[in-house]
Amino acid sequence: RSANDPDLAEGHAAQQEGDEARVTIGGVTTYYTEFAEAWKKAQEGAAENPATVTLLKDVTLTETLTVTSGQNVTLTSAKNSDGNDFTMNYAPEKSTSMRSAIEANGGTFELKGGTINVDDESSHGVYVSGGTFKLTGGAIRVPGDRMHGVYVYGGTAKISGGAITVNGYSGSGVKVSSGTAIISGGTITANGSVGNGVNVTSSGTATITGGTITADSRGVYVSSGTATISGGTITADNRGVSVSSGTTTITGGTITAGDWGVYAFKGTTTITGGTIT
Repeated sequence: RSANDPDLAEGHAAQQEGDEARVTIGGVTTYYTEFAEAWKKAQEGAAENPATVTLLKDVTLTETLTVTSGQNVTLTSAKNSDGNDFTMNYAPEKSTSMRSAIEANGGTFELKGGTINVDDESSHGVYVSGGTFKLTGGAIRVPGDRMHGVYVYGGTAKISGGAITVNGYSGSGVKVSSGTAIISGGTITANGSVGNGVNVTSSGTATITGGTITADSRGVYVSSGTATISGGTITADNRGVSVSSGTTTITGGTITAGDWGVYAFKGTTTITGGTIT
């Protein structure tokens, strides 16, 4: 049967050649020829039971995927012939408006496997405006200037695994403007000029207990809000931790920088532990 068969597009119990994803809800797995259709079905089912969407091949999307109140959706991936995860490439029509590959405005979204690759200069990877986002595996890659791998503007982001890479000017691996980011593992890399591993601003709160943060400019930048660092490894070419306002507490972790391990210009910074070089 052809992958264009409308019956297959609606979902089928046995995997067919050309399927892009499978959805598992309540122990029942259904295969789909189109990833967007699989995500839609996962959203519908996730209101009653957690849904897992598994990538079965590389896909390209032009629209933002959403997770809303009451939904519980996990994205993961099968392995390709090289043993690597498949990629969800986000390539929307060109625009000057800020967008994101995935927006969590309620409920729970977990990235457990697969690569979210943003192929757009004006888009973030995951935008969190409510609910909970969990990064436990997989990868997020973002190229644009002033764009962020995970942008927290409400709700909570919990990062315990996976990898975030941003390459644009003044981009941040994780930016917290409001809401909370809890970082206990994974790797966060900001390669662009004036890049920040973690950027805390406005009323945002970041708690860093583990993980590896590497940045071209500032490993952790606190321009307002609250940051607490008790573990992890922070490495930056310029400033390991930079504080221009807000409250920062450092009780542990390893901070290494080319110029200043901790640069506290304004705000309140308290250091009682950790290794700083």
